[in-house]
Amino acid sequence: MCSQADSAIARHIPKQNALDHFAHIRTCIGRKRPVIFLDYDGTLSPIVKEPDRAFMKDGMRDVLQRLSTTYTTAIVTGRSTEKIYQFVKLDDVYYAGSHGFEISGPVSQPISCRVADEFRPLLEESKAYLEAAISTIDGAMIEDNKYALSVHYRNVRPDQVESVRAAVSAHLETQPALCLKHGKKVFELRPRVEWNKGSAVLWILQALGLNQCKDDIFPLYLGDDITDEDAFIALRQEHPENGAAILVRESGDEERKAETNAEYVLRNPDEVLVFLERLVEVQNEHNAAGGAAAAAAAAAAAVVTDVNEVAVDVEIKEPSAGGVGADAGSTAGAGAGLDADASANTGTAVGVAVSAVDLMRDGAHVAKKVKVSDEVHPTSNEQHQAV
Repeated sequence: MCSQADSAIARHIPKQNALDHFAHIRTCIGRKRPVIFLDYDGTLSPIVKEPDRAFMKDGMRDVLQRLSTTYTTAIVTGRSTEKIYQFVKLDDVYYAGSHGFEISGPVSQPISCRVADEFRPLLEESKAYLEAAISTIDGAMIEDNKYALSVHYRNVRPDQVESVRAAVSAHLETQPALCLKHGKKVFELRPRVEWNKGSAVLWILQALGLNQCKDDIFPLYLGDDITDEDAFIALRQEHPENGAAILVRESGDEERKAETNAEYVLRNPDEVLVFLERLVEVQNEHNAAGGAAAAAAAAAAAVVTDVNEVAVDVEIKEPSAGGVGADAGSTAGAGAGLDADASANTGTAVGVAVSAVDLMRDGAHVAKKVKVSDEVHPTSNEQHQAV
């Protein structure tokens, strides 16, 4: 997307680290408004053996808070919205839980979407059945994510993983309304509905009215899971010129194939943290540039004000009345002469003002007040001895 490569969807192995090529991403962003989408497990937090202990590393919540107050920020995860909120605990973030089947916005933007409410009873029944079916397999566990069931086998002995798979497959044969998806050491049962993380991302953009200004936004999606590929594809299709997809994957990670629809890669949550910090700095740069522009505009306005004062503040001194007079006709002529000279003096003042502007442009100091004073003398033909 950002790389201006062919926009056709083609899985490949990204070789460009997003940190190494951040300057290019920054150039692509330009004056566009970034919209940030983030997976949670493996992206904001490390992958852990106990799903309930997938806490973010030190500093991640702080940068997320700054990010979410700067840009529209959403977390798109397989976990339920309730669980992901307990991990993140930030109120300015949009949460898309259960792989996007449930979406909620902050108080300031209370959007809401629930795609599969009618499947909840079936998922509860499936949970009870599978808990009994895998109860004898050490390390196997089921996580209820409201609109998806996650059957974890990370802690199962390698020779027992097939038993977990068989139990899940046997149940799905009796439940055609559910489908199987694969994650990192997890089998996921979801409603058989045309909806995924990519659908959720596009729904959020639409709900916020951001799809109506595609040329003004720059969506970024960071994720590590195979389920994030749906979001990579959706953004590539909808924003072929603006945006970037970033796969989070350690080199040699056997749980995640290297082939992806993302353009860039980050190795782990540590690099994600640095990348997000740099995104915040982009807005700080914009703010600084805006402040400098405002200061320049204020200085220019001050110069214009001073120019007006120069043009108006011209003091014309009339000649003393002692021994000088005029008849009616000559007096009119003298008045005309004074008017002409006054105009000349005003022109002089304007010329001084223009010079002041030129000096400002050259970086020179311009006095805050310029006062022009010129003594006007009537011509000899207009002078008469007082009667």
